[in-house]
Amino acid sequence: FSGVHEAYRHLPQPVTSVRRKLFYLRGGYWILIDRVTPQTDAEHRYDLHFHVMNPARLHPDGRLETQGEGGNLLIVPVAGASGQASLEPCPFPLDGYDNPLHLAYTQTGTHGILFVTVLVPFKDRCPQVQARLAPVQADDRELSPWEATGLLIEIDGQTDYYLDLHVHWNLPWAIGPCRGSQRLFHSRIQGVEPTYERH
Repeated sequence: FSGVHEAYRHLPQPVTSVRRKLFYLRGGYWILIDRVTPQTDAEHRYDLHFHVMNPARLHPDGRLETQGEGGNLLIVPVAGASGQASLEPCPFPLDGYDNPLHLAYTQTGTHGILFVTVLVPFKDRCPQVQARLAPVQADDRELSPWEATGLLIEIDGQTDYYLDLHVHWNLPWAIGPCRGSQRLFHSRIQGVEPTYERH
């Protein structure tokens, strides 16, 4: 899924667009990418919000793990594209309703802002998850995560590469051991089993 809204153009210092991309690996996890494009160099504060039902644990690195009965969710902010995490009671509780906790990731900046979050559902045991930005090579240089978001995701020994080109044309690219020219790539879906060395 890829969608955009332009609701913040009315601000005194307009924000041109907010684009959300959502990738789902069936039986695995979701990758959520939010790109915010301001119109000027004015400083803005950006908050990415999640509603989280009790109980939940916020880890020091910003990841959040729900701890309820039945299905649970691990929310993993990707370093370098996340922001400061906070977990607070619902700021606008309503009588007679469940009022979820309010998880927010906050960034402040004067240029385009990028949030990248991996969401991993689980039942009995919280999986071991590492997710980090991976360099993407194209046009004889390393693209910025704003131009192309590359991820290396490790979950319980399974290693995946993910690439989303945000430019509006195809480029020959390289990420880890993977090569291609499509604008969206996931190593497991594309049938590529990447080889890698553990150090």
